[in-house]
Amino acid sequence: MYYIGIDLGGTNIKAGVCDENGKILIKDSVKTHVEKGLEYVVDTMSGLALDLVKRQGLTVDDIEYIGVATPGTADDSTGVIVYCSSIPFRAYPLAEKMSEKTGIKIVHIENDANAAAKGEATVGSAKGYNSSLLITLGTGVGGGTLLGLGSKLLDVRNYESIVEMALKGDLDKVDLYVGELSKTEDGYMPSKVTAANFGKVTDFSTKEDIAAGLVNMVFQTVGMMSVFAAQTVGLKDIVLIGNLSKFPNIRELCKQVEDLHDVHFHVPEFSEYATAYGAALSNR
Repeated sequence: MYYIGIDLGGTNIKAGVCDENGKILIKDSVKTHVEKGLEYVVDTMSGLALDLVKRQGLTVDDIEYIGVATPGTADDSTGVIVYCSSIPFRAYPLAEKMSEKTGIKIVHIENDANAAAKGEATVGSAKGYNSSLLITLGTGVGGGTLLGLGSKLLDVRNYESIVEMALKGDLDKVDLYVGELSKTEDGYMPSKVTAANFGKVTDFSTKEDIAAGLVNMVFQTVGMMSVFAAQTVGLKDIVLIGNLSKFPNIRELCKQVEDLHDVHFHVPEFSEYATAYGAALSNR
């Protein structure tokens, strides 16, 4: 049998088809377009699911179930999204609607972070570990901050454009480092550790420099939040997923936090599809 997983995000809808061994056979994503209404969003999810089934050479009879991962509170026993943080679903019978539109009888719904954590623990980066911490870097955490500040400071509200600008920027012209405040190495705090985000911004800082500072600030903030959460339960392995986890310099940004706090960040191969993957596997 085969399983469909859907990640209902505030910016994108991602979906994939998995086989019974947990292998992703086909995947794709489309824009959510929340502004077009709930019916449009459900139609888009259903259409994407059916399109993937057809492209894989399958029929709906080959599909055991659809798993939908959603932000907020989901009640799988009733198939109702009680509350969705980034999309205005309130007490919405999503499972029933998806079943009607796709012809697939069984539809499960799950909180997105829970679904992703289950998927990574079962067949992903956290497989084989007794415990791990999963951090989702999407529209809600990190991405919302990046897009909001990018709109105000850069006149850009597009993730890809902000990333492109950031890669051309010079962080040294924006952030103030520990080594610029103290010339003495203390053996623990490297000189290139950030002392103040945007501590060196001037009238001569370019938009590209500011974009580099924004991306660095978001990753440092989320990175430290995840470290604090991991430390409270004695964990050292942290899995990063979501669109922002595919930032080209993600390993460089993570390394400083890893070196300072003795943790290790894992970024799965298909980290942007991890939630859809988890939704497909979480009810097996």
